[in-house]
Amino acid sequence: MVEAVNAIELKNITKRFGEKVIANDSVNLTVRKGEILSLLGENGSGKTTLMNMLSGIYIPDSGEILIEGSPVTFHSPADSIRLGIGMIHQHFKLVDVMTAKDNIVIGQKTSFFTKGKALSKKVKALSDQYGLDIDPDKKVYEMSVGEKQTLEIIKVLYRGAKILILDEPTAGLDVVARETILDLLRSYLMEVLGGTASLPPRRGRPAKPFYSRPVLSSTAVEKPAPHPAPGTQLPFAGGNNFRELGGYPADEGKHVRWGQIYRGIPTGLLTSDADRKLLDSLGLRLILDLRSEQEAEKMPDYVPDGARMVRICGLCLNDGKEVDFSPEDRERLLEGKPDEGRRMADAMYRQMLFGNKAYKELFRALEVGETPVLFHCSGGKDRTGVAAMLILLALGASDETIRQDFVRTNECRRPELEKIWAEHADEIAARPEQKKFYQGIAGVHPESVYLVLSAIREKCGSAEAYLEAEYGLTPARLMRLRRMYLE
Repeated sequence: MVEAVNAIELKNITKRFGEKVIANDSVNLTVRKGEILSLLGENGSGKTTLMNMLSGIYIPDSGEILIEGSPVTFHSPADSIRLGIGMIHQHFKLVDVMTAKDNIVIGQKTSFFTKGKALSKKVKALSDQYGLDIDPDKKVYEMSVGEKQTLEIIKVLYRGAKILILDEPTAGLDVVARETILDLLRSYLMEVLGGTASLPPRRGRPAKPFYSRPVLSSTAVEKPAPHPAPGTQLPFAGGNNFRELGGYPADEGKHVRWGQIYRGIPTGLLTSDADRKLLDSLGLRLILDLRSEQEAEKMPDYVPDGARMVRICGLCLNDGKEVDFSPEDRERLLEGKPDEGRRMADAMYRQMLFGNKAYKELFRALEVGETPVLFHCSGGKDRTGVAAMLILLALGASDETIRQDFVRTNECRRPELEKIWAEHADEIAARPEQKKFYQGIAGVHPESVYLVLSAIREKCGSAEAYLEAEYGLTPARLMRLRRMYLE
């Protein structure tokens, strides 16, 4: 039986800079054909130095490099390119004033077939072959970071690379561009080319979604702490019911990504140093305040560095007036009927489902990857609760999962519920049904989940039709959203 030949073998590779700095010390590494290997390690642990030796930028002080079983010596990057190795650096090696196609062929011999329209056609065909989107005639200075990264990949593919080395390939990319790059590596390079990729990923980001096998450098990343149960509230001293949607089961057996979508309470309540430190650690990019202007004035939000704050009321009357829960607004919501049982909650929830500008902004932010995002109202239960229902619905969660997240409010806000029940103990003793009424003030009614889902399906026929009609989530955009936030 013939033994399979490895794509890459590094044997006892050592690289020093001066007398005191040892970047790599007797490194041994094997990369099999057709796999994605992720090299993990802290800054300064020698990942990039090792890759630079494999790509011909540095020459090892000692050790041996084998490509497909044969020993090789690289004196320059040109030597590695001739053997089918292409490196994509963290800092792009592109000429800004030149077009994409000219960057691709720079430094290579050109002919009639690698100039002008013929080159544009060839680059476009290569892009289409691997599902990449690049305009051959676009100047580099006009490109986004994601487009530049895509161009670098096309450049090495054009030169016939069978082994790709990517140094922090997703650094600086938004969620959509990042997933596009990783999908390319996972699906196209591995399945279509049968190629090999070696990826030193950005520290702190999980490599699991795209690697076949991890290798830890000498100062490897510590194993992350396990996630809590989905729906567990964060330990803020300033208030209850601040949690995230991460971990909930959703479409196709996948789960909502952790650390992306938070539902909570006004951040102005989180005043202690510990609370502010915890909030800052979430790395929020957007805070969407669903309260009325009057509510927000009473308790302004604290906005961490790097975050953007937007306030759009999540509950408005038909004429656009923001509901501030004044007696007049409550009467209009109830349409003159007495405020009993679940009547107010039902009226609010029906009102929030259609023509809601705040929820449209929330889905816009999710689609463009403006995450991590926090959306909140005053108690994190009604306007926030419906928003969470709709996000989970869009991500393919079951009705039961949606219900579990919604009623979790009653567990998180148990102190508030106990307090309001105690304050109205005599009334509840005389009229036991009032306990449920006050539950809707400090907590939520579990039945409201089914009211929301039924109202959506009765009016639109299906959740998918509702999401498309209200938020423009066509089947393609819905699939893309799930790809962004599920793992």
